[in-house]
Amino acid sequence: MKKIKLLFLFTFSLFSTHLFSQSTFLKHSASAKMLFVDYYTPYKKQLVLAENLNYGFEASYTFHFKEKLCLYLPLKFRSANIPSEEDFTTNEKLIAGLDVNLKFQFFKQKNKLIPFVFAGAGSEIIEGKGVNFGVPTGLGLDIKIIHQLYLQVHSEYRISFSDDRDNLIYGTGLKWYFGKTSNENEFIDSDGDGLSDLEDECPFEVGTVLLKGCPDSDLDGVIDKADKCPNIAGLVEFEGCPDTDGDGIPDANDECPTESGAVENNGCPDADGDGLIDKNDDCPEEVGLPENKGCPDSDQDGLTDNVDRCPTEAGPIANKGCPELSQEDKELLDFAVQNVRFENGKATLISESFLILDKIVAVMKKYPAYKLTIAGHTDSVGNASFNQILSEHRAKACLDYLAEKGINPERMDSRGYGETQPIASNKFAKGRDQNRRVEFNIYLE
Repeated sequence: MKKIKLLFLFTFSLFSTHLFSQSTFLKHSASAKMLFVDYYTPYKKQLVLAENLNYGFEASYTFHFKEKLCLYLPLKFRSANIPSEEDFTTNEKLIAGLDVNLKFQFFKQKNKLIPFVFAGAGSEIIEGKGVNFGVPTGLGLDIKIIHQLYLQVHSEYRISFSDDRDNLIYGTGLKWYFGKTSNENEFIDSDGDGLSDLEDECPFEVGTVLLKGCPDSDLDGVIDKADKCPNIAGLVEFEGCPDTDGDGIPDANDECPTESGAVENNGCPDADGDGLIDKNDDCPEEVGLPENKGCPDSDQDGLTDNVDRCPTEAGPIANKGCPELSQEDKELLDFAVQNVRFENGKATLISESFLILDKIVAVMKKYPAYKLTIAGHTDSVGNASFNQILSEHRAKACLDYLAEKGINPERMDSRGYGETQPIASNKFAKGRDQNRRVEFNIYLE
């Protein structure tokens, strides 16, 4: 009688729930399970067993009245060691049984984990022993593997109407939902994308059938909820993020997303292979040292080639990396000021001046980075306008001679100052002689 009361209370609690879902669901399911049967545990003594566990198989069909409430019909085949009525020996007997259960599932079919409870009535046919009736009660869990296929585990306590025959049954196997939904004419599609909510993995976001109802805003084949860059088309291997330069590093991790580079350089190029990426390299096409910002210093004078006016000749930094003029060369230029001479009142060089100008040619070739300014001056005798033109022509005559001897005209310029910049008094012959001069100024830009 006590067992009947417990059964009534369990059944009442099952029906007292009000969680009857109104959503679309599949009405049919079937399962196949391996069973492990324990006759020993309920009584802690071996009345009917020589061993604690026996094995069996269950095939079941479930019909869903509602999404959470259903009729559960398991067909069981198992064995048991039944004691002989004549002596104390046991014999293994085959047992076949059919149960009728009400089953309650706590969550909807779409859930990944669905716990359940059940209770009902059942009968068993025991080989050579007739029929035995009982009350099965139990609980279990469905674990989703893929759409409609679940792993099912359950534990059942079976109350027998025969003395000392209660037992525990443990089962594990697969469950499969099949058939049509709860109403053939009912089609719930919350997001209006043509896929029912039951089959839609994103039921409240408009998606495509190919992506199981989920959206792909950037159309890159990766659904938005799994796309790390949902608004920028990317690659599947980079979880939907782009690799604009195709160097195998997604843009989010690429310091140079529009320029192909190596992984060790965080996706940035290093054209000259000197270990300094191009954007940090002042000389990206020339191998250099990191301390020189990637630029070479060919003459090792402490000034890199890109800013060294004389990259192949060592010189002080203060002189832009070029060698300074020797004292001898400076003295030559000073000597030329008073000794480059012209015919009186003309811009024609006299022959004695050629030797001096030839030496200036040698100086210009010795210092190829330098430029030369030639300035003509006159005394104050005569017309000032004439003197201005004469000074210009004399300076130009010197430039033309140097050009004829191989000095690039672009390295030189000439100008005349007439009588405007005297260095001595024009009142005396000696002063006027000093004022008639051509100055040679060699310099670096």
